[in-house]
Amino acid sequence: MTKRHGGGVTLVLSEGRETNRQVFQAYSVDGKEDGLEVPVRIDRPTLKDPRRRVRMTPIFGTQNSRRISKIAKPSTDESYALKSVQAAAQATADQVQLYDRLVDVDVGPFQSPTVTELANVAEAMTSGGFVEPQQSTEIPAVMTYFGQFLAHDVTHLQWSTPESAWTNLRAGHSLDFGTVLTQTDLSHPQNSNWNCHAGVSLGETTTTGEHRDLPRSLLPYGQSCTSDARNDTNLALAQIIVLLTRFLHAVRQHNPTLSVEQVGALTAQHLQAVVLDDYLRTICDPGIWQDIRDNGRSLVWTDKTRPFYVPIEFAAAGFRFGHSMVRDMYAHWGDSDKFMCATTFLRFVHDPPDPANSLINGRLGGIWAHDWRAFSRLADAGDMVRAARIDPNIAFAFRDLSEGHFALKTAPQAGATINLAHHTLKRQYTLGLPTGQQLAQLAGVPTMSAAEVLGTGYSNIADAIDQAGFGSDTPLWFYILREAEFFQGGGRLGPLGSRLVCETLHAAIENSAASILTETGGPAPEVSFVPTMPRVTNGGLYKIEDVIALAYPAP
Repeated sequence: MTKRHGGGVTLVLSEGRETNRQVFQAYSVDGKEDGLEVPVRIDRPTLKDPRRRVRMTPIFGTQNSRRISKIAKPSTDESYALKSVQAAAQATADQVQLYDRLVDVDVGPFQSPTVTELANVAEAMTSGGFVEPQQSTEIPAVMTYFGQFLAHDVTHLQWSTPESAWTNLRAGHSLDFGTVLTQTDLSHPQNSNWNCHAGVSLGETTTTGEHRDLPRSLLPYGQSCTSDARNDTNLALAQIIVLLTRFLHAVRQHNPTLSVEQVGALTAQHLQAVVLDDYLRTICDPGIWQDIRDNGRSLVWTDKTRPFYVPIEFAAAGFRFGHSMVRDMYAHWGDSDKFMCATTFLRFVHDPPDPANSLINGRLGGIWAHDWRAFSRLADAGDMVRAARIDPNIAFAFRDLSEGHFALKTAPQAGATINLAHHTLKRQYTLGLPTGQQLAQLAGVPTMSAAEVLGTGYSNIADAIDQAGFGSDTPLWFYILREAEFFQGGGRLGPLGSRLVCETLHAAIENSAASILTETGGPAPEVSFVPTMPRVTNGGLYKIEDVIALAYPAP
């Protein structure tokens, strides 16, 4: 199992300092790595490429690769050593992440608060705890972890030797659900009797014959054998992968004459429909969602002569709104119908085995497998487990996370902890992100005044951000959380968050090899998909409840 969340090196597409050439600028967890610019090879589309996409490939020379290796690999932790994939001088995709940038700014675009001020803001954001029912939304809790999966899937890159490029099944980033559809490597020693359909496996829990866990190996603590190790960073996220894999298996069983590739494409299209017509409709401002559907994107990937890479503003700030949707406590989890703490979600994969709340001999206890019905609209309205509000108040569970959760320059220290809010706020500065106000102006959406930013309903947070000077120069992540509180009462994203999140995922779907969006010459690509799998909902394309119902048929 992974102990690292995210890569050790972030490469952001930008203009070279001295020329007009485009380069990937390298950033470590500590900030910009001066002088470490990776040149780009531009590959124009060919007639064999039906979607006619331009690809930009970072060209790692030996010197750059060695420097990246030193940044990405802790000196005392050989398990995260970089592997060779191109002339013995490349890095694995889980250590190097590629992004684009919407606002071309350098590190420190605004006055950075002091270390103490930033720590005080993070402390205030994670000290409030969870109060029922005021901090609940109408968003089903399943959306919290489905969203976390999307953040991983859209940025997951694999090295393709035939194409000599980092790919996500196709050029650049796309929402192809490759982290679910990638064939399971059957060379791993299996710790249970895996169940495999369409080339993708599930593992057994401690309940023999019950395939409701990730496929795990016989290595210590049951290492996940999925294609993206980030998807095993907490129990709830791992169970989302199980849900989507069971859905893939159901698609296979309903379409026995289709090839594995056709089953994968059909699965991806149904899940794209869930993202486009259910997930985004649920979490985004309805007017902005409809505008993007009708008139196309105005912020993200508007120039299709460039390849599509997820904007760093989305990855490091915008889509991290999901942190605020995590509850400190969940009812109706698993077959035990117990209350589950968010801290327990993390303990399953990060702490040494504990028979009470961890893997048992490398296998998940059967009572902890989850079918997601209670966390969706399949539950009775009064019983549905809901997400927490989208606002600056973050779950107490994120206040003291083990260093092992983070990609650091040094090996994690036993007992050392990091406040997730502090880590995320710090990254707003070290990655040179624009302020919320700067990006709101670029996006053409209403901009909050300093008084509105400071007017959060949490008095301790208001005091801390006032002292840190966040009113006029607001870190993008905090701004998106605050505007959701200000414009939507925490029930969904505000105008900037909606525009950034909806457009990024919309672009990722369009760039997919099996996209349900088709260019027809109009202002926006149109949906060219009719679901064929059984469903239990009415209206719309396809919903998360349809996925759950097919993956876990009612008894």
